[in-house]
Parts: sequence; structure tokens; C-alpha cells
Amino acid sequence: LSASYIERKYRQHVLKSSADAGEKITLQEIICYANQHNDEYAIGLFDQAADALFMLIKLISLLAPANILVLSGKLFENNPLLTEKLNRRIEQSRINGTIVYESMSLSSSIQGCRLYIMTKLFQAEPTSGLATTFSTRL
Repeated sequence: LSASYIERKYRQHVLKSSADAGEKITLQEIICYANQHNDEYAIGLFDQAADALFMLIKLISLLAPANILVLSGKLFENNPLLTEKLNRRIEQSRINGTIVYESMSLSSSIQGCRLYIMTKLFQAEPTSGLATTFSTRL
């Protein structure tokens, strides 16, 4: 499940259905074909992506429940179709928590999550000796 996978599958589809030499098609072009031109194959690819992401979210929610799940990457940049399909699956399954779609780069999202977790981890709480110990060392 990646941008390059979707680009490759779409290019293979175009090569099968035309005599074109098949120049590189970008993810943003495929998103445009799906969202603005109702390209059924592109829509199907994002439907498959939503299914795969939903299964992953469902697994994460069972193994490591969280209040917030941040999804980031090229797949979510200017892609209302994918987020709509994924939101519909999440709402129907009643998974608890909030899903945040982040348009910034993956490394920025990871940095932000890391800072949030570190802030929560090192807040001194009377019942948490470990957190108190680490926060006093800082």
C-alpha cells in the first residue's frame, strides 16, 4: 500500500487498454482522474487502498488502542475520495478514537507524534514513579 504501487498498477492498466508507450503517471494525476473525472479504475484502486488501510486501523485498534491515530503520506495529499471512503468504513465499524489526516511530510508527522508522546510520558503524575523519575532527570 503505497503511492508507487498505485502509480504502477494504474500505468499497467493504461498500457493494457491503449497502444500508448505509457509515460509515467503521478499519484496526483491518478487522484485527479478519480476525483474529477470519475475514472473507474482509479476509484477502484483507492477503494482497495481504503480497504487495506481500514484493516490496518482495525488491527491497530485491537492491539494498541489509541485516542488519536495520525495518517500521513502522499496517499492523503489532496485526496478527498480516499479519506471519504476510509471514514465511511471507520464510522460503520464504530472504532473508537480520532483519525487525523496529516498533509505534512511523514517525517514531520512522526516528529509531532514523538513530541506529543514524550510530553505525555514525562508529565509528572503522583501515581507514576517512573514518569516522575524521568521528568526530574530532565
